[in-house]
Amino acid sequence: MVRLLLFVAVAAAAVAFAVWTYRKRELPVAGRWGLAALRSVTLVLVLLLLFDPRLPGVGASGSGLWVLVDASTSMAVGSAGASPWDSVAARARALRAEGAQVLRFGGEPFLPPTDSAIGAPPTEPRSLLVPALERAAEAGAREVEVISDLRFEDPVGVRAVLQRLGLTARFEAMGAEVRNAGIAALTLPAYVGARERVVGEVAVFTTGVGASDSVRVEVREEARLVWNGLVPVPTVGRVVRVPLELVPAARTGGGEVRYRVSVALTGDLFVADDEAVAYTVVDPREGTLVGVSFAPDWELRHLLPVMARVTGLPTRGFIQAGDRFVPAESGPERSRAMGADSVATRMRDAEIVVLHGLGAGAPGWAHQIVGQASRALVFVSDSLGGVAVGERVGSPQSGEWYLDTEPPPSPLLADLAGLQFQALPPLTDVFRHTSVSDGVAPLTVRLRGTGRAESALVLREREGGRAAVVLATGWWRWALRPGPAKEAYGRVWSSVAGWLTAGGPLPSQRIRPTNRVVPPGVAVEWATSGVAPLRLRVFAMPRDSVVTDTVLTQPVEVLRTPGMVPGSYRYRAVSGSDSTAGRFDVYTTSAELRHLPMDVSDSIPSPPGRPEEGGAGRLLRAHPLPYLLLLGLLCSEWVVRRRKGLR
Repeated sequence: MVRLLLFVAVAAAAVAFAVWTYRKRELPVAGRWGLAALRSVTLVLVLLLLFDPRLPGVGASGSGLWVLVDASTSMAVGSAGASPWDSVAARARALRAEGAQVLRFGGEPFLPPTDSAIGAPPTEPRSLLVPALERAAEAGAREVEVISDLRFEDPVGVRAVLQRLGLTARFEAMGAEVRNAGIAALTLPAYVGARERVVGEVAVFTTGVGASDSVRVEVREEARLVWNGLVPVPTVGRVVRVPLELVPAARTGGGEVRYRVSVALTGDLFVADDEAVAYTVVDPREGTLVGVSFAPDWELRHLLPVMARVTGLPTRGFIQAGDRFVPAESGPERSRAMGADSVATRMRDAEIVVLHGLGAGAPGWAHQIVGQASRALVFVSDSLGGVAVGERVGSPQSGEWYLDTEPPPSPLLADLAGLQFQALPPLTDVFRHTSVSDGVAPLTVRLRGTGRAESALVLREREGGRAAVVLATGWWRWALRPGPAKEAYGRVWSSVAGWLTAGGPLPSQRIRPTNRVVPPGVAVEWATSGVAPLRLRVFAMPRDSVVTDTVLTQPVEVLRTPGMVPGSYRYRAVSGSDSTAGRFDVYTTSAELRHLPMDVSDSIPSPPGRPEEGGAGRLLRAHPLPYLLLLGLLCSEWVVRRRKGLR
């Protein structure tokens, strides 16, 4: 009742606004009250979509029951004709014959029609129930029956969404305990030096085993066995972490090395989680982007992925912790801490260097490298850091520094056009110039939005290269806010990376897949670094049949090629006289059996206190008719206005 009264009040206000507009703000043409009626109906329809009521009897089945069928791979465990899936499919067909709607789920729900998919074998590597519950509720379901082995990835979310959506749920468990050993995770470093060991870890889990059992783990580098051993079985719901320290085979010129880890258990009934694949690039010094933070905060973690995507260079980051440098990778890669000499060597070999927190606390080799680097992005932390890059600055002034809404002319102006600078969080400490700078300031800030403009970023052309000098802190706060702020963060540092790479050729810049192990059916994303014209061909191994052949005539921000079936692939990219090649895998490991069956009663009633949401029927926003009607009303008003001479 409260929602109804609120809707009536808001709808009355909308109708009054439409009438007032045509009475006071428009010319008194003939038929204007008909136009006011069209606009009133349009506004009321928009409000109806916002309030989103249910349409009784629309989209509801005869019984009002929706059956959610688990189509994950664990449902196929067992002999032909006696697997849980066979029982599930038979049960779902019987319920469909009684008038129930059937929805198959796994990773994401299948597109309608749904019940035609009951007979297909279960192939989903995940078991997520929340998306299926949300789709059923939007289609008008008030009661669902879930048929599954209950090994959901999102059991907490399931309880929460049942309360939020007001659904009555019944759970029917299928299948028994499965004897199995699987790989929960494989972590290896993305890049290692030519003489470094590959330090990683594999996490193993088991189900349906006894205390006397053991699991054999094997690691192969390409086809060569490099590690194997027996590990004890973990307790139910836990994993055993097996540390790996591997010595890569000598490789001329370095390159990708494929590692395959497998587990073996006598009587294992589920093979979808027995193997995992990862790639490590050996000796990627030529053409890398290396970033080091001497004053750790969140900046490097958000900055390096942006720089890597734009430049197309292999990227490594390090954070100083005492006399050691900890890798700053944010993905599943695993690396050991390194000494100062090793980090300094990598920075000297890098195409682009990023130094965060450069100042009196940074080692002497950092000041030397920044003066010699052909392309450098430097975040200064005091006046000494500014001197190292040719900027004379004073002590930092704290406060809320807001960017000017109109950036000054600079090489980045075209890239920064259209950004909503006024909506961005303020920067914090700013280093003011103590002398006239000969660089270009693409971004300026003012304390509390008023007063003298100060440079937040300076671009300097110098003998032998380019340097971008950052004179403000707090940029990372943009990256934490989705929407315009995060977009601005990506645009600003993408444009800086583009300006740095435009200072001269990057002979070692190469196209490569963003991830070297991609799930089946998911588009493959490529780091192109704006290279065009370009021809990219992907071949399926071992027969080298062409899978995709992509030609680019103009640079694109993100290049994606269609998803592929599981297997090993190689690629070759040609741009002018330059070419590059490499490998990647389309592979996924199912960790379904790692999740314990959800502890849930046979039936969960809908929460009390929602009488206004009762009754079956499809939600208004899930029906196509309101959108067609809204489009017709808008077009009709526009056509009539033009015929009457109104703009």
